[in-house]
Amino acid sequence: MPSFRRPVPFSVIICNEETGVDLLPCVRAALNQEYDGTFELIVIDDGTRNESISLLETMPATIIRKDRPRGWPDSVAIAAHKAQHDTLAFTDSDCIVPKNWLHMMSNCLEGRGIVTGNLDHGNAFSERFSHIFTHFHFASDKPHVVEFLNDGNFGIRRELLNRCLVSFPAVAGMGGGAGAVVLSAIVRDMGIAVLLDPRIEVRHKSEDFLESLRLWFSKYGPNTLGIRRFNPEAKGAGLLKLGFLAPLVFGAGRLLSDMSRFARSWKRFGFHRHELPLCVVWYSACAAAYLLGMLNYMKDVRKNETRRPV
Repeated sequence: MPSFRRPVPFSVIICNEETGVDLLPCVRAALNQEYDGTFELIVIDDGTRNESISLLETMPATIIRKDRPRGWPDSVAIAAHKAQHDTLAFTDSDCIVPKNWLHMMSNCLEGRGIVTGNLDHGNAFSERFSHIFTHFHFASDKPHVVEFLNDGNFGIRRELLNRCLVSFPAVAGMGGGAGAVVLSAIVRDMGIAVLLDPRIEVRHKSEDFLESLRLWFSKYGPNTLGIRRFNPEAKGAGLLKLGFLAPLVFGAGRLLSDMSRFARSWKRFGFHRHELPLCVVWYSACAAAYLLGMLNYMKDVRKNETRRPV
């Protein structure tokens, strides 16, 4: 007699860290799943006072609003505690999941504790720019083990997540990007591989020029140092001993890495020769914002350390 596997019940978790983003498209897409199993939707807002949250009250979702920002690790801990089901699928408010997302997530998670997937940005210039410079590692055409997952597109068993939370630093300023890297490191320390499967793909919002500068300054730069500050085992963590020279080293390293990748992959991502000068100008501005973001992070760290009581 053939055996048929019952669809896995899911708790879908949307984490929001942005004040200005419209949550409705993300929530509607998450609810509009063509999935044979049951699933619930939980939206966790990290104290943003996002005005669109009030529009979600009539939707079949559990809305959790924090009184103040407490960081992505806190959102993940809330999800592990509040979820009704033992399999969790995470996305964020900048992502739009396709109708078959949970179906693919269920297939890819079978026999595994954690899995992540690709991010699709579209074909406009700004979307291709975001893809190659921001989310290059989530543009794979075949399954493979990765060093870190993406906070906007991953699935995990609750039992594994609870084991990870024991070692997760409760840092109010840690956003989803840095948190996902730290979570991945904890999972790897347990001897568990993080698999990226391209069948699990979501559409990610791409930013315009000014939004790029804001993100490279306020998120990507601070994340580079924050990951290594709270995870001393991370690659390059020893460079933090250089103090304010560390941002220069990390900035130079990323510049060389990104430009080398761009030289090899610009055709693959659909760029035309006449677009290359604009890419260089745009990226140069982002690299400057990245460096300034790291320097500002170092300044805030030093200021907080001097305020500690002796």
